[in-house]
Amino acid sequence: FVQKAWHGQDPILFALWAPVLAAGLTALMYAIARAITKRKGPTEAAKRTGLWWALLQPMSLLILFAQMLDAFATSIGIDAGTYTEKHVLSAAVIDVTRNIGDSLGIGFLSAHPTLLGFGSVKFVLSLLIIGALNSANSNESEREGPLIGLVKFAIIMVGIGPGIRDFTRMALGV
Repeated sequence: FVQKAWHGQDPILFALWAPVLAAGLTALMYAIARAITKRKGPTEAAKRTGLWWALLQPMSLLILFAQMLDAFATSIGIDAGTYTEKHVLSAAVIDVTRNIGDSLGIGFLSAHPTLLGFGSVKFVLSLLIIGALNSANSNESEREGPLIGLVKFAIIMVGIGPGIRDFTRMALGV
């Protein structure tokens, strides 16, 4: 995440959208999970397994929020601002998305490859990880529960740390 010039744009306005968008997407997924789990029958409700049940758990919601904060802060800084991605894998996802947009003639995809490419990948991977950790937690014994909690905490820190750093840097114009 390396900054160029902002070209006269106010970085604070862009930066403040990252936590708002992350919180909004997390709240939307929680609402969808509540609606879906209310429709489940009593036998399915007793099991409380699956992605939708996992999204009702606070730690799972925090994982989603943290990862989406990183994704939105990165996409705002790169797509709307003048930052560039320094990590090889993330930059490759962004470049592939931009190339697909260019080759198909989709201007919005070419103009916002970080939001649509990198953000989508982080969203899908976050949901897969939440589902996997929830199923592992329901299948494991009581003594391995704290280990899964520690893994969830590490995933939260990996997302929220860069997300806070990125949107704070944009807000300060650094």
